[in-house]
Amino acid sequence: MAKFQGSRSHILNKNNLTTAKYIRQINDCKFDIIVGIPTYNEADSIRNTVTIIDRGLVKYFPDFHSLIVNVDSKSTDGTNRVFISIPTKTPKVSLTSGEQLRGKGLNIFSLISISKEFGAKYIATIDADTSTITEKWVKTILDPIIQDRADFVTPVYTRNRYEGNTTNHFCFPLLYAWFGKQLSQPIGGDFGMNSSFADYVLAQQKPTSSFLYGIDIFLSTHAVGANFRVEEVFLGRKIHKPSFDKIIPMFQQVAATMIFVLSQYIDRRDTSKPAIVSDSKQRTDSFIQKLDQEKITFVKNYAIQNLRQLPTENAQKYLGLSSKKIQSIMEIQTLTSGTEWVEILNSLSDYIANNSINDRGSTEIAKTLSPFFFLRVLAYFEELEQNKKHKNIDALILNQAKNLRSLSSFSANR
Repeated sequence: MAKFQGSRSHILNKNNLTTAKYIRQINDCKFDIIVGIPTYNEADSIRNTVTIIDRGLVKYFPDFHSLIVNVDSKSTDGTNRVFISIPTKTPKVSLTSGEQLRGKGLNIFSLISISKEFGAKYIATIDADTSTITEKWVKTILDPIIQDRADFVTPVYTRNRYEGNTTNHFCFPLLYAWFGKQLSQPIGGDFGMNSSFADYVLAQQKPTSSFLYGIDIFLSTHAVGANFRVEEVFLGRKIHKPSFDKIIPMFQQVAATMIFVLSQYIDRRDTSKPAIVSDSKQRTDSFIQKLDQEKITFVKNYAIQNLRQLPTENAQKYLGLSSKKIQSIMEIQTLTSGTEWVEILNSLSDYIANNSINDRGSTEIAKTLSPFFFLRVLAYFEELEQNKKHKNIDALILNQAKNLRSLSSFSANR
């Protein structure tokens, strides 16, 4: 098996699906393990991440041929140059996306395509901005696929209770309700997959949103929906750059992707069997960092403004909401309980299960849902003031998912 000759680092700027062939022309080699780091303007954090990944690969997988790949969305801060300057024992390559599109999903699809070209059996993706990453993360993510226990590996973290809102109130309950499986962090960003699952992913229809922030839920929903072996691994505390600033586009892209992918697995929706509950791991950290009130006000104003502009017929069709109910929500400017939110998600699930949904349709549904989601999140923040213990918060999130599954089962049997 050939190794890199000469320089261990390269920067390439080609169209995303041809980069691997270009690399092969430079170095005719294959790798067992490829660890990908998707980036956009991460020059201030990528050095620590790459250094730790390199140490982890050298320490835990010395007998494997490994490659670290930075897949970059044309960063303006020189991220790829910083990446290349980092001294590592593991070969590394930095790839930049083409001119037409940038996004995390594009980066990950490019990474998977490149891994296929290199014949890699094992792929890991790790976010660049995590300050709490350790060498053990590399081993923990890769071990289940290398030992053939799993096809896809997802993380479990302890996180600031004010983070993870798209997971807590959308992805987690819907996966639990549809498939009866508890996946704590389906959009965590730190994943492992084997070549079989990677090949499956490349062959699937891809909505536009999956090339953006929707990529993580695209992977997780396909893994569960297609009945691949999924294993959760505990990584401990995750502290990274705040994501609440991006919650509006992030939620809409994640929601659109999940709605699209769920519609591909209508025949796998199973609300009758007992749910599979994973080992109880603490998800809510004792570390608390409240959000800036100005940001909360901005999201609330955005939600109310979009509610006023929302076509009533869309909310009725997709979410089962009457014009009277919508008016009531606008007046009180909140979703006062998890029960109301669960009822909305149940109506959404029924719509997905009974209708054909294309790329454009999933985007429209996500935009219809988003103002209600944001109001639910803000009401949840108020609930956190009454639930100080992390165990109570974890139970609140799980109970919301259980209530949705119970309601979904009732709806399916009517």
